[in-house]
Formats: sequence, structure tokens, C-alpha cells
Amino acid sequence: MSEFDPAAWAPVPVRAAAAPPGAVATLLAWAAGAGAWFEPIEIVTAADGNRTARARCDVAAGALLVAVPRALMITDVDVAARPEIAAVKEVETMMATRHSTIGLWLVREHADPATRWRPYLDALPSAYPWLAQHRSAAEVAALAGTRALAMIVDQADGCRGDLAFVAELVPDLAAVSLADFAWGRLVAGSRCFRIADEDGSVRALVPIADLIDHGRIDATWGYDAGARRFEVRAARALAAGEEIQISYGRHDNAVLASTHGIAQPDNPDDEVLVHLPGPGGRAFALGTHYDLRFARAMATAVAQPGDTDTDAVLRIARAAARTSAAIAAAPAPPPGDPAWAALCATVRASERAIAAAIGAFVDQLTAAGIERPPEAWRELLADLDPAATGATRMLREFAQAALASAG
Repeated sequence: MSEFDPAAWAPVPVRAAAAPPGAVATLLAWAAGAGAWFEPIEIVTAADGNRTARARCDVAAGALLVAVPRALMITDVDVAARPEIAAVKEVETMMATRHSTIGLWLVREHADPATRWRPYLDALPSAYPWLAQHRSAAEVAALAGTRALAMIVDQADGCRGDLAFVAELVPDLAAVSLADFAWGRLVAGSRCFRIADEDGSVRALVPIADLIDHGRIDATWGYDAGARRFEVRAARALAAGEEIQISYGRHDNAVLASTHGIAQPDNPDDEVLVHLPGPGGRAFALGTHYDLRFARAMATAVAQPGDTDTDAVLRIARAAARTSAAIAAAPAPPPGDPAWAALCATVRASERAIAAAIGAFVDQLTAAGIERPPEAWRELLADLDPAATGATRMLREFAQAALASAG
């Protein structure tokens, strides 16, 4: 299993900038004047600078909360209007993430004194010092063994690699600092919505809507291609003063922790890295689904002629147990930052729970043997709760796959 080397870790530098006073109020006035509608909500800024959306009045389920016209959105099509960004967009599939393209646009646009997006840009978080890629080796080492740490390292390496790539490709971008570029990528990665517009736009920054936090599904969002506007609607009745949250999508804690600085306890979409032996070693991100990735891991785990599917799943279970042990052995985070300590504890506990579920699935699968006749799989499916999650869901999905392969 690959190990985190604190001596090799170099935090990405933090952008030195500050939002001007009254930036949120200026943003709201600008957006309203440009055609955005958000009368049922208010944006509350806490003492630590965190913004939350709250219901301004009682709101019925299904009611419109926010409407942002296409002209007020910034999409991947719009950013290509800058010639230097258009050159990057042509090769963005060669970069670590497509968010680098919008990130570069944000950096260049923010430096442009004539930009029409000044109210929006000034209201964005000026930096993300609390996110993992900016933290010390001792802090990130507390996530050793987790998929979250693997993603954090990949993001930091990808940030440096993408900047070097575009600086060589477009000399005009060579002056962009790593700190500014990292900021732009983090804004894009944490605030972009997926849409489908007639002009070909698929990713968008949406003023006002992107002030709503991730969490409960109090509201839903979507792009109305006919009306050409982005909408947020109440998913349930909301009382005046109640905080409103939306879902940014189904993500494991590796994505949530590295990109948003949050983690979900007992995240049903969480995954662990399972390291399987072999030439060069292979690592698979596995969750509590028997899916194509798990099937590929099984194929890799068949290490020699004569190995069976039972041998393969037992190797996967042992590898998941090794991952869990590595996570348990990770050092505690340095004292002084309770929020970071809580995030690390949540990530570690959730990933270890996923590893345990994989082990329980293998135990149940092998208890009566993997090579069962179709009728045995049918009987098993009849006894399994179709709404179950975790190991039971994996067993049900394996049984369904076994029946499908049997014809």
C-alpha cells in the first residue's frame, strides 16, 4: 500500500486577498438589477464570513426561490470569449481537471479593471485557507490511508501541473501565480453547476444560487432551457428564518473534503482505496456497490491460473481490511483546529465503515459459496430487503449480476 510521505508534501500557497466591505450587498443589488429574482430568500453573513441562505418568509413546497437568467450566468462557453482562455479550452481534456479553464478565466477576469462581473467576483471567497491542499504535512497526515488524502495530493499535484502546462502553452498566462490559480480552480470546483443550454454550455457559475450551502435537500435546482434561466425551488414547505440547503450532488467524502472542506457522517456514497498486488500494483476506489469497478477489481485480484472468484473477493476483503488498519493508524491532527479535527474524524470513520461493509459482503457471499445455481440466487434475492444498503445491497447486486450472466 502506498504511504503518505510528509517530507514530500508541499502545501499550495494561499492567495493573499480580501473581499471589499459590503461585497455581498453589492452583489445582491447588482444581480437584482440584472434580472435575477430571489425575493423569498435572504443571505445572512456570520461573524466568520460564512454565508447562508434563509427563507425570508413562509414558502410553500415547489415555490420558486431563485431565478437567474442565462445572461447573468458564466459558463464554459462564455469564458472562451477571452482569447487566452479559448486557447486553453481547446486542450482542456489534457489537463487534470476542466475546472482549470474556468479557474484561469476567474483569475484573468478578476485582474481586469473593466470587467462587468466585478460585483460577483468581489463577493466570491477571497481565499480558502481552511481547505486541505493549503494545510501543513502534519495536518493532512491525519488522513493517511484515506481516499480523501489521495485526492488531496492529486489535486495539489494537478494544480501545479496544469499551471505549468498552460504557462508553456499560452505565454500570456505565464504570469499567473500558483496561489491565484489554485483559488480560481477551487472556486470553479466548488461552485460550478452542470447545465445543458442550447449554446453548448455544460458548466456554469450562477450568482446568488451558489450562495446556498450543501446539505439537506430543502430545495432543488435545475436549468430551464426553454426559459433560459437557472431555477431553485423549495423541495418542501419552509418557515420564515429557516436555513435553506441544496445538494451539490452525490459525492463521497474525498470530494467533499478536498473541494468543499466538509464531510458527511456515514456517507452512503463514500469509497475506500483498495490496493491489490500485482505488477506495479493497482488501486481501486470501491464503495458499497457491486458495480463495474468491483468486477474489474475482482478480475485484477485473480492473481494466478486456477484462482477462483472466491479467491478474488477474499483478496479484496483483505485489502479493504489493510486500508482500514492504515486509516486507524494515522496520527491525530495537531491541536488547535477543532473543525479540521472533526472533518478528519468523520472522513476516517466513514471510510472505515465502507471497508467493513465490503468485508461483511464478502463474508456473506462466501458463506454459502459463490458458485450457486440460478434458483439459489433467486431464493436469496427474495429474502433480501430491496431498500437495504451497505453489505446487503452489494449482495443483492451480486445476485442480480449472477442471474443475468446465467441467462
